[in-house]
Amino acid sequence: MRLRVGRAVEAGVIRAPSDEQWAMIFSDSPVTRIFAGAGSGKSTTLVLRVVFMLCHMGVVPERLTVISFTNASCTQLREQLIRVLGFWNFDFDPAQARQCVRTFHSAMGVLTKEVLGKPVWFEQLDDKGASPTELDNPLTGARLRPAQQRLLKQAYQACYAEDHFRTVVHKLLGLPLPASPENGKRTTVKAPLDAFKLSGEFLPAPLYEVFYAQAGFIESIGIRIDQMQISRMNCSERERWFIEALIMFWKHFQTVLQAQGLMTFNGAFQQLTQRMGNKEISADALVPFSHLLIDEFQDISPQIVQWLQALHRSLASQGEAVSLMAIGDDWQSIYGWRGSSPELFMDFDKYFPGKGASKKSAVLMLETNYRSIGPVIRDGEA
Repeated sequence: MRLRVGRAVEAGVIRAPSDEQWAMIFSDSPVTRIFAGAGSGKSTTLVLRVVFMLCHMGVVPERLTVISFTNASCTQLREQLIRVLGFWNFDFDPAQARQCVRTFHSAMGVLTKEVLGKPVWFEQLDDKGASPTELDNPLTGARLRPAQQRLLKQAYQACYAEDHFRTVVHKLLGLPLPASPENGKRTTVKAPLDAFKLSGEFLPAPLYEVFYAQAGFIESIGIRIDQMQISRMNCSERERWFIEALIMFWKHFQTVLQAQGLMTFNGAFQQLTQRMGNKEISADALVPFSHLLIDEFQDISPQIVQWLQALHRSLASQGEAVSLMAIGDDWQSIYGWRGSSPELFMDFDKYFPGKGASKKSAVLMLETNYRSIGPVIRDGEA
C-alpha cells in the first residue's frame, strides 16, 4: 500500500499522507473514531482508507458503504474514489460509486425499497428536481410546498372534527371555546388557520405547520410521537396542550399518508429500525452496510444512531463481520436545531462499543491543519 501510494504521489494523483493519516488508513479496529479538525485532509485520507479496504484487505464494494452528508459532497467523493482507484487499476465505475457512496437518507432509501416497497416521499412532493433514489439530507428548513400543505391541512381539518382536539386548538389559539352542536347535529366547521408561535421560535405559522416541524424534531431525536407520555413531562400548561394536540394530529396525518401511499423520511427510519430489531430483515438486504465509513458524524441525529445500531446488531446476529469508522469534529457541529448532537460522537463508545473487555473504540486524531496559513491557525487556537 505504501509503495503504491508513493507512486500515486509521484504521479500527482494524491498528496503524501502524514503519519496521523496513515494511522487512519491502516486502522485494524472494527470500531474506530476519528477526530478530524478543519483542513486536516480527512477527505483524501477517507478515500485512501477505502482504497486500502478494497484493494489490499479484499473487501468487496458490495459490502462497503461510505456515508457523506449531502448529495454534493457524495458526488465529490465518488469522483475522487473513481480517480484514485483507477490508479490502482481497480474496476470501479460510476454506477458502483453511486452504490457505494451515499447520504444517510439515500442509504435508507435503498433499504426501504428492499423492505417496504417503493413509497412516494412526502418530503419530495412538488419537488420536480428530486431524485427517488438519490435522497438528499434535508438540511434546510425549507418552506412547505403546496402539495405538502394540502395534505397537512387535510389531516388538520379531519382532526378538527373531534371535539377534544377542537377544544385544545381553541385554547392554544386563544379563541372562544367552540359551541356544542345544536340538537346533537354535527356541522363541518373550517379549522382556524390563525398563526401560532411556540416559546423560543422566531416566527408564527399555522398550527398544522408547527405540528409538522415539531414532530420532525421529536422524531429526529429518537422519540416516537405515538409513544409520548404527557403525564411524565415537566412543561407548562400551554406546552402540554400543544403536545396533546400534536399527538392527535400526528395520528390523522399518518392515516392521510398511508391512504396515498406516502411516507416520511423519519417514518422510514423508524420502521426499518423496528423491523431490524424484530429480526424481520434478512442479512442479504443489509450486507451493503457491513462496513460503514461515516463522515461528519458530529452532525447525525439520535434517530440515525438508533438505525445504525440496529443495522450492525442485525448483521452481527446473523453471523456477518461488521466494522464502523466514524469521522467527525465536535467543534463543527451545526445542526442541533434538527436534533443532531456532538455528544453522540463524544460518547461514541456508549452507542457503538468496541471489542474486548474495555469495550472501547480505537481513537485517532487528525490534528494538523493543511488548509489555513499560520496566523489564521494561531488566532483560532488563541
